[in-house]
Amino acid sequence: MMVVTPVKCPHCGSDDVKKNGTSRNGKQRFLCNHVKCRHKTFIEHYTHKA
Repeated sequence: MMVVTPVKCPHCGSDDVKKNGTSRNGKQRFLCNHVKCRHKTFIEHYTHKA
């Protein structure tokens, strides 16, 4: 059984999100498609909070 967890943009809260490749360290990168979102790409779980 496969469980799918919905991904929401941490900046605007929209669920209009699609996969957008991977980062250098192999984490999944996402792209927010919401028109008014100022931050377009994000990673769901960051390793370092700079």
